[in-house]
Amino acid sequence: GLLVSQAALDRSTTILFMSNIIVSTGEPYESSDSATLPAGERANLFYGNGAPPGWDTSALNADPLFVDPAVFDLHLQAGSPAIDGGSGEVTILSSDFDGTTRPQGAACDIGAYEFIP
Repeated sequence: GLLVSQAALDRSTTILFMSNIIVSTGEPYESSDSATLPAGERANLFYGNGAPPGWDTSALNADPLFVDPAVFDLHLQAGSPAIDGGSGEVTILSSDFDGTTRPQGAACDIGAYEFIP
């Protein structure tokens, strides 16, 4: 699960943990040793282990509809709830892991890859 140290929170006023897809195969989304992030709109998508953490006030709880997670193809399929669901603040990243310019639609997609129809 996710682990954020309290020391990291104490040293920084800005933790940008947003527009991520977090998939659990049964483990908690957060480590029991993790500090709690300040509440806010983070636009993350959580899937596989119940409700998202309360600190992410805009979190989605849905299947991200990856193309083929069994072979680690984490591109998004058409109809994915992650499409155009990213935080506006993520535009500081001008491209995805493939080098595709972000955003391709109304907003950045949640996750590592921008959907291309």
